[in-house]
Amino acid sequence: MVASEELLRRGIAAQAKGRWDEAESCYRRLLAAGVDHPGVLNNLGLTLVARRQYAEAAEVFERSVNARPRATHTLVALANALIFINRPMEAIARCDEALAIDRINADARHNRAVALGALNRHDEAIVELESLLAADPGDADAEFKLALSELVLGRFESGWRHFEARWHGPKGTVRRVLPLASIASWRPGDALEGRRVLVQAEQGLGDALQFLRFVPRLYQVCRSVDLQVPAGLVALATRTLPRSRVGELAETIPGQMPDVRLPLLSLPLALGLNDEAAFAQPRALLDPEPGRVDTWRAMLPALARQGRKIGLAWRGNALHRNDHNRSIAIERLDPWLTAEARAGTTVVALQRDPTGPELKWLGRFADVHVPGEQLVDCEDTAAVCASLDEVVAVDSAVAHLAAGLGRPTAILLPFAPDWRWGLAGEASPWYPTARLLRQPAIGDWASVIGKLL
Repeated sequence: MVASEELLRRGIAAQAKGRWDEAESCYRRLLAAGVDHPGVLNNLGLTLVARRQYAEAAEVFERSVNARPRATHTLVALANALIFINRPMEAIARCDEALAIDRINADARHNRAVALGALNRHDEAIVELESLLAADPGDADAEFKLALSELVLGRFESGWRHFEARWHGPKGTVRRVLPLASIASWRPGDALEGRRVLVQAEQGLGDALQFLRFVPRLYQVCRSVDLQVPAGLVALATRTLPRSRVGELAETIPGQMPDVRLPLLSLPLALGLNDEAAFAQPRALLDPEPGRVDTWRAMLPALARQGRKIGLAWRGNALHRNDHNRSIAIERLDPWLTAEARAGTTVVALQRDPTGPELKWLGRFADVHVPGEQLVDCEDTAAVCASLDEVVAVDSAVAHLAAGLGRPTAILLPFAPDWRWGLAGEASPWYPTARLLRQPAIGDWASVIGKLL
């Protein structure tokens, strides 16, 4: 008993400090010793979730629920794991079990809303989220989830307003702060006319590339517009927006200090842009570096036969919360790559970090070129995209880059897409040269790839 208590204390302490390997080891030793207590199972399940081992976490939570069926916190945790392994209907059922026991359980309603969203049942998700906000107007997570459902349905006026909740954490705390916090932050309703404004990129590369289109609208009303973006985008943004001083996100800025800081993804709200027509970009918004384009255009014909040249990006950022749904295992693309090889197409892999197994698998195709580390930065990727006939990409920064350059771009989307792609149709108001290929059911990449053939 003493040894078990010590193992439990060690596991809890390791879990609290994010030492997941140690925590998992302690809990598994307890289970192996016969300490099959729901509390140990719950802690192991939460540790597995933290390690993104969702399928095994769901099995562990199931064991805990079987031992203690009315434990609402376990039912909620199980629902969360089921969402991550694309079993949203089962997740809703578990949330309903929890709500039958505790009808005001906020965590169950949160997970129920997420599961409904995973089924593209956003009107129902909105009902859940509005109920949560009615009970607790300060529930920033509910408000942010509400924004995502509203935006995917095209309800932009309320969606942009609720999207500001991304800055707030539990009980009104600030979730994150951009550099130069000494400069006043823009707040909804603040006027921008005649002011020196600093626009700051705030999320991933794809978000920054997508929302750069709104910066020129500020020139019409602001005294000056500075821009901070991730380091890899500085040169591209400078060429695209020559009227702005562009630098990387940092705690310093040259010249006169701006009057106000404005997050890049708040621009539609600040400018009152609530119509899809206001989101359209020119056919080519981004401006690649001419020298690098010339270099890659000279290189690619030497690699290719007489056929077309198509770029391919099959993975996004692995740290993205939904990457397990939006990225594709390279092997799934075999039918398309085989067909393109027969047609004499050269496929250029646009992943900068292909894995060893991916390289080995792609080696089966003589006309697949993998630049890999030759794609030094975003500038190289932009130059390659500008040199291709078409780009095929999952929902990733490469998709935004290629479409932002005005290249024909097929974007492969999971069943429940990110809000910016809407729920239906192949056309996008954001990118006139993009073609959206959607899963007809959860996990059905075969149908999507079939549309490429």
